[in-house]
Amino acid sequence: QKFINFWKPWRIADINQAMYVAESKKSPDVRKIWQTKTKLYTRLYNADEKRTEYLEIHSFDKNKYFDILKASILMQYLTPGAVQIGAHRYMDGGFSNGDLKEHVEYALSSDATDILVIYNRRSQRKKDFPQSERFFEIMPPADSRLGYLETRTEVLKSACIEMGTLVKEKFGEEGTINLVYEHRD
Repeated sequence: QKFINFWKPWRIADINQAMYVAESKKSPDVRKIWQTKTKLYTRLYNADEKRTEYLEIHSFDKNKYFDILKASILMQYLTPGAVQIGAHRYMDGGFSNGDLKEHVEYALSSDATDILVIYNRRSQRKKDFPQSERFFEIMPPADSRLGYLETRTEVLKSACIEMGTLVKEKFGEEGTINLVYEHRD
């Protein structure tokens, strides 16, 4: 079963499959995420109040982690529905070029010590951002050709390895990343 299936226009993205993998096959240690002092925000669309919000995950109980994760990937128009988190229903906040500018401005106005933006495609960077020692961007190489609607597994894996290796390089580590993923049904 594929995550993206254009033959099911009522549910193009199978979020339940992604969540099954996240919770059962590749589950992070949520306890460690809640123990870190680093603030972790997600930008979600509040379906009840019809507005975008930034939620800091530590302000919720750690048992809500997978609800927050599911809401952050529940794509408007591709997967119907919203996830109840606290008093409101949320879904992915969507993303456009203007949203990236909003993200960066939100982060720059916060007390964040470091702001890192990692692009999947070179064409994502449409804006010039204010100079700041706190702001750092990592962009795919010029010859990278990952398409916006790419669904081929090998192409996506290759792009992931390419960007993961580039991130390691930028932070002074040598070698490539190791994608260890097995999907078993």
